[in-house]
Amino acid sequence: MGTASEWLSALVWGGLWGAFMAWWMARHQDASLPRRERVLSLAAWAPMGMWFGIVTTFGWRAWHRPLLFVTVGLPVGTFLAGWALRKKPPTDITDRSS
Repeated sequence: MGTASEWLSALVWGGLWGAFMAWWMARHQDASLPRRERVLSLAAWAPMGMWFGIVTTFGWRAWHRPLLFVTVGLPVGTFLAGWALRKKPPTDITDRSS
């Protein structure tokens, strides 16, 4: 499952990558975005940063049990959270064209 040194390395690499990606995305976003949108962006990049750190540190061992559950679970969970919290387009209930 890895030593403490490997997990610390995964946290450092994941933190650096996640922080860089959050900064990179925030650079290109409009400053007038609501706070909710900015927090959701951070919430998406934090687990993906951890995924990057695990895969970078453990290499092929990240694709064997028990790390496999974390390696697959982080991107799947990030996708599901983003999908559930996405901004839904407004629906017009008065439009009866169909």
